[in-house]
Amino acid sequence: MTRALNTLGTLGYLRRERDPDDRRNVFVVRTSNGTDFLEGFKRNLRESDRVAASHRPVIGQQQPAFAHGR
Repeated sequence: MTRALNTLGTLGYLRRERDPDDRRNVFVVRTSNGTDFLEGFKRNLRESDRVAASHRPVIGQQQPAFAHGR
């Protein structure tokens, strides 16, 4: 976990903040760069799902002969 957090921190996607009430605790806070990255990542996943769905056969629909190996 520490390695992943260190990498994300180096990339500027998060920062660590000490809990002022209990200095033993450390909060992991997403930065604005981290928020932008995640929003872009979500858009890419949605687009990928949309493209994949457009290539999936509809159940019960007749497939072309070449799809069955004929």
